[in-house]
Amino acid sequence: MAISVSSPAISVMRNPKLMTFYYLVPCSFVIFAFSFDKGLLSKLLGSKVFRFLGECSFAMYLVHQIVLYAVKRLWGAYIVDVGSMLMFGAIGFAISLAAAIVLRFAVEIPADRFLRARWDRSFRKR
Repeated sequence: MAISVSSPAISVMRNPKLMTFYYLVPCSFVIFAFSFDKGLLSKLLGSKVFRFLGECSFAMYLVHQIVLYAVKRLWGAYIVDVGSMLMFGAIGFAISLAAAIVLRFAVEIPADRFLRARWDRSFRKR
């Protein structure tokens, strides 16, 4: 016995033209709204804290899966309900953020300085 489930989201996903339309229009409005760089949300996202978090985002991307896997391996037996899942998710997020900040200052910034200096030296010789 097969059960068929149909929803508007599934039909949109099957039709690439509709999918493009449903994503293109809202994204266009978002880009248009943020292009003026005014308003409370633009000021909030442009603050030093959010800029710093944006600079750490690549390191966070690299680290978060490893940290969440380790949290699950170490404390997976204790995740029994939504509350404990949220708690260990928050722990994983905090550890990931801390590791991303360490990576940013210990690896990314020194590597960036080294590579930029090397790049500049290679073009000065010519």
